[in-house]
Amino acid sequence: MDQNEINKMQDAVTRAMAAVPLDKAEDLKFEVDLFQAKVQLIIEKSTGQPSLDKKIVRENLYEFLRDDLIYFLQKLLSEHRATFEKMMPGLVASHREVIFQLKELQARAFYPVGKDFSKTSMIGRWILTLHARGNLTPQKVMNYFNIYKNRLYSLLEDKPFGFSDVETIVRRMLFSSDYEISFDEIYSAELELRREITFTLLRRLSTQSRLEYLVSKEIIEELSDNFIRALHRETADRLRKAVQEMDALNKQILAEKKNVDSEIRIAGKTQDKNIQKTLPVGDDRINFALWYDPLMSVGGDYYNVRKIDDNEYSIFLADISGHGIGAAMFFNTVKLAFEENVSYAERPEKTMRMMNESLYGKLSDNFITAIYIYINLKKRIIKCCNAGHPKAFLIQRHGEKAQVRFIRSTGKMLGIFNRVSFREGTIPLGDAARLIVYTDGITEAERDGQMLGERGFLSMFRQNLNRSTEETMEAIKTAVLNFQGSSQREDDRSIILTDIVR
Repeated sequence: MDQNEINKMQDAVTRAMAAVPLDKAEDLKFEVDLFQAKVQLIIEKSTGQPSLDKKIVRENLYEFLRDDLIYFLQKLLSEHRATFEKMMPGLVASHREVIFQLKELQARAFYPVGKDFSKTSMIGRWILTLHARGNLTPQKVMNYFNIYKNRLYSLLEDKPFGFSDVETIVRRMLFSSDYEISFDEIYSAELELRREITFTLLRRLSTQSRLEYLVSKEIIEELSDNFIRALHRETADRLRKAVQEMDALNKQILAEKKNVDSEIRIAGKTQDKNIQKTLPVGDDRINFALWYDPLMSVGGDYYNVRKIDDNEYSIFLADISGHGIGAAMFFNTVKLAFEENVSYAERPEKTMRMMNESLYGKLSDNFITAIYIYINLKKRIIKCCNAGHPKAFLIQRHGEKAQVRFIRSTGKMLGIFNRVSFREGTIPLGDAARLIVYTDGITEAERDGQMLGERGFLSMFRQNLNRSTEETMEAIKTAVLNFQGSSQREDDRSIILTDIVR
């Protein structure tokens, strides 16, 4: 398009405007002037001969944005501060912070006496728009100030140190702990600031400055686009790095898991060698059954069922706090402590006391609950000591009647107190007795948020009083597994069932 074509277009526009009503003429003239300025800008770009010096336009834009910011800050020091505090309670910067910002702009810290602050400022409208969206805090207000200052300083060739590189600015905004604004908040604030600047420029520039408005608008939009592109690049780069780090971490975890699984298998084989495989048999007066079910291939429950002589037996069951590998680490420690004190078999209280001395200081933050029962078939008695363990059930039968007795805790847990006293109880045996000792992995089994509990567990035995030892154990295992169903299991579980007859 050459000058002749432009002249013809202007003549056509003039004739068209003559036919427009007076009340519409001013609006049409504005649009025509703007259109002609766009056409002129296109011609200047194609010929490479701009009539406006972009450097001067950038300098004018800088002065425009700087003056608006200074006006806003000085207004915060004036009597109009109260208005802002009403609109944004608790979010207006302190006098000290405002003065600091003014000094950074090399502006007067104290506003001129008599200055008119009745007009609104561009940055003031922008901050209020952001406030209307909610979730604004004093820290966020200062963060948004830096978005505005970035747009201000981006117009300079010699930028302040903190605003010299858009990539660095974006990284700081996105990832520094000094910034509380998210990607979405930064992006929305930048778009809103661009809209506010271009709208204010359109209102402020005179009819004779349409071309300067268009050039200014292009500069602002180009700087804003550069900032937004940097915002996307840094976010994408950080996500890419996060994915790479996650992949590397997953590979490391998988490798470590493979090593751990291998170590657990080895530990499981070692523990399997150390755990009692067979229970005493061959005595018609007493019969034992066991259900030992560790959570993993290694467990934190330790048991020992021993025949002392022809008439004496002992039952020991311990539960190491925690479960899985953490508990299993101390399995051999508990085993060794028990085996060191088997000579006190007929004295449960002393066995517990000596074990506590052996275990004290060797369990880190763990502890042991345990129950020890000594059975004398000739004297028809049992002696028992319970160190913080779930209470055992002793079901005694006298003819057709069955009476339940609980063997409750008679001392503190093992391994956490240096000197502990335990009490020992002696219970006479009736015609027939059924003894049940177990770990809390049984009674704490859950289904739909409800635990089996001691009462639910005991009722399972009440329903199987007339069955043999082995049949009862199988029925109990089935009942516990059916109760828990597919619910997640949390702990090792062990039951030792003992039937005593004359």
